[in-house]
Amino acid sequence: MLAKQVNAEVHLAKWYTSPGWTSEFTRYYQLEECEYHAIRSAVPEGAAIYVASPDHARAQRLAELSIPWAVPQQNVNHADWALVVSDANVADYRHYLHHRRYSYMTYRYCPDALLSVKNLVQARQFAVPTGARHGRKPPRVGHL
Repeated sequence: MLAKQVNAEVHLAKWYTSPGWTSEFTRYYQLEECEYHAIRSAVPEGAAIYVASPDHARAQRLAELSIPWAVPQQNVNHADWALVVSDANVADYRHYLHHRRYSYMTYRYCPDALLSVKNLVQARQFAVPTGARHGRKPPRVGHL
């Protein structure tokens, strides 16, 4: 039994030190490091953030990476910033981002990932039509 366990451990050690596994681990570590720096550059320190991602594992990782810098919230209504990370090829998104650029959106590129950061406070202000605040109707515009 001991010999069988030692043999299994030797195979695991060879697998963990193989070039394929170490390069995959290095790529994953570099992606995490890039996302960490992207969060710090796009979100103010101590900001309340909401992580919205269809992939729960990725959302969890973003929330964990943001903890030293920001305060993750469980409810989007309590957050001032929203973070979404998606698989990205920069060439796929370049055309879209340059033509649909909102002032409340910030984008950070990482290897094979796009981090979209939305300033929810500014986005909410853009969503309210001028004059419609405080229960007033927006002004009517006449047609010629």
